[in-house]
Amino acid sequence: MAIGDDFTIDYVNRRIYYSGSWTGTIADNRYTVNELYSYLQDTFDEPAQMDDPVPMSAQTPTQYTLINRWFIDDESVKALYSGSIQSSNWTYSAGSSAGITQVRYTAASADPPVAGDIGVTLTDGTSGATGLLLAVDTTRKVAWIRNTNANQFAAARSQCGHINLYDPDRLVSTLSEYFPNVFLFRSLQSSCISITNRLKDQTITQCRIFKLYAPDVYNFVF
Repeated sequence: MAIGDDFTIDYVNRRIYYSGSWTGTIADNRYTVNELYSYLQDTFDEPAQMDDPVPMSAQTPTQYTLINRWFIDDESVKALYSGSIQSSNWTYSAGSSAGITQVRYTAASADPPVAGDIGVTLTDGTSGATGLLLAVDTTRKVAWIRNTNANQFAAARSQCGHINLYDPDRLVSTLSEYFPNVFLFRSLQSSCISITNRLKDQTITQCRIFKLYAPDVYNFVF
């Protein structure tokens, strides 16, 4: 099966997503990151797509970057292997409309988003923030929004500079698969939260392994 049968390009909302079949949580068809890149390059060099910004750039045969504010969700990347994709211009930027924000909601939310709402412009009634819904996970109750005005959808943590794909709880859960003890602590100099790892008798400050507010990009590694 060709990759174009399983990956869909949403030109209007600048999304790339896996639209093939699944067996449980496993994609029935998987492709290398290079295959996805080659498919996109072949598609976007056609005359009909010459006015559309290209979604990816290549740094090496296995390292790529999503550019021009294109988006791929964290479920679709399960259908990729052998390579890495990093984001670009997803991070919060105060006073601008840049950034893609992860927003969590609860079962008590008045009108929770569903997959059919993708592409809809959302408005925060309190802050006046507006943004385009790019993806939603109704199980984890998480939505991804591309900000469209300077009043961004962004909690205090995301304003520290990270791109908000992983909330602290999920980061701790994920990192705990690789490190024996993972802790959250709040820096005295900052309202941002750091994630640290303590091994044996080492102190927390000596073993900082990850800071939520440090990365400017998010990396998918396969």
